[in-house]
Amino acid sequence: LITVQVIPEKPEQMQALHQACTVLSGEDPLLQAQYIRALNELHLQVMGTIQLEILEEILAVQRDTGERISNIVLMGSGEPFDNYDNVMKAMSIINEPLGLEIGARHISISTCGVVPGIRRLAEEALPITLSISLHASRDEKRVEIMPINKKWNIAALLSACVDYYKATGRRISFEYTLISGKNDTPADAR
Repeated sequence: LITVQVIPEKPEQMQALHQACTVLSGEDPLLQAQYIRALNELHLQVMGTIQLEILEEILAVQRDTGERISNIVLMGSGEPFDNYDNVMKAMSIINEPLGLEIGARHISISTCGVVPGIRRLAEEALPITLSISLHASRDEKRVEIMPINKKWNIAALLSACVDYYKATGRRISFEYTLISGKNDTPADAR
């Protein structure tokens, strides 16, 4: 697992990062290690850690399948907005023409409903698709399934979603898992 923060500021630094990503997707661990050292020697601005696990996963899937990844859904690996800055840096590298060059419109970020993160993402003006893990249509049920609802109820969440849509014009996906006897009644569908 490689954890590095790279903030390229010059075109040649981004080119080095692109070359490193290309090598990291290859099979030769010795060559990979040489490029990691070369990146460090370039003195790319290193400030804390950007989690390259996301990039590593994409590269590993591409390597294992022989297919280019063209769509990303960031979900199921912890709340992205709890690590907002690092997630956005990773999204930037994924989107960058000299990075993985996956269009922002092909990236979705799923949140359990962290309202400040939704509002912050709206300010980025990126055409990323926002997905909300809703799982209940009423507060009294959602709080049982999604404890975050104690902090930001459905009204606050929907208000942030409306603001996100107004700022970006992007559709929002709502995720809803049916749980027998919990959120699957006709009343829940209303």
